[in-house]
Amino acid sequence: DANSRLAYVEKEFEQLKHDYYDLNLKQKELLKSCSTLENQNQILLNSTEKFDQEKIQLKQTFKDEAEKLLNEIKELNELNQHQKDELLSIHKHSD
Repeated sequence: DANSRLAYVEKEFEQLKHDYYDLNLKQKELLKSCSTLENQNQILLNSTEKFDQEKIQLKQTFKDEAEKLLNEIKELNELNQHQKDELLSIHKHSD
């Protein structure tokens, strides 16, 4: 009776060792997966930060270009008005 209990306990112990080994392997796999996910997350965070910086730069570039174009339009309008005034002046003097 004691021998059969001992054999049963030894069998259970071997099964527990096997289960522990399997769980240990799975834990290592999960830790590796977790590390991989953390690395991918950091890459995504870095990419997001880079995109945000590029977005800010693009907005500033757009703003600068819009201001530049508005100034050019203003200058062209002033030149156009000046030329109209000159033509009117020439036309008045020729009458």
